[in-house]
Amino acid sequence: ILSFLYFVIIVLSFSRGHILSSILTLFSISYVYLKYIKIYNNHINHNIFIVLFKIFFSMFIGILILFVVLAVIELWIPEFKLLTSFMFKMISIVDSSSQYEFSGMRSSNQVRLDIYAIALKLIFTYPFGVGAENFVFASISDGYGKYWGENTYLEYFVDFGVFGGIVVTTFIFYPVVILYSRVKKMKDFRNLFFFSLALYISLASLFNVLIGNLYFYLLYSMIYSHIIYSKNFFKTRELST
Repeated sequence: ILSFLYFVIIVLSFSRGHILSSILTLFSISYVYLKYIKIYNNHINHNIFIVLFKIFFSMFIGILILFVVLAVIELWIPEFKLLTSFMFKMISIVDSSSQYEFSGMRSSNQVRLDIYAIALKLIFTYPFGVGAENFVFASISDGYGKYWGENTYLEYFVDFGVFGGIVVTTFIFYPVVILYSRVKKMKDFRNLFFFSLALYISLASLFNVLIGNLYFYLLYSMIYSHIIYSKNFFKTRELST
């Protein structure tokens, strides 16, 4: 239920980073499902091109349904302009000039690139970090202006230094690696579900600072609880046999 609510929030927020992360996650878990779980259960050795075709076709149907739903809502409540806003967000991912033409604002794509460049400079300037949540103050004091990280990994490399950044990155990516290996080995839906959550968060962290977000803590508590519980469960079962 928590994961479903989070997905609804993502769609309604129209955050390009979250939507792009969701699409990449759906593509990845569809591939993993078709390659390891479905093939194993059906005992069919699918060609890789057939697997990819099924993924793209499923995603196309999903996106088409999303467009229809947004169009119906916009017709029903024109003030929301959901479909228009969604189209604008998606186009601005590849055509940053559309944001200026639509809203008169400087492209947020270019702003993000500027922030990433500033973050890299701050990492080299302060390899041992500037302190928790001090990215913006370091950015101001070094003459770059008032900027926030806009990237979980870069934010914490700046805040906690190179060592702290490695710890945070490991904390985020460890579930992705361990759960992927479990899906390959066990070919079950439970591990696939938690793998999808971990993969989504690791991708979304590229576009937003998620640590400090309540949903981040709740979802990662679920993920790590599953990893620890299932590891202990199978260890106990092996000992009993």
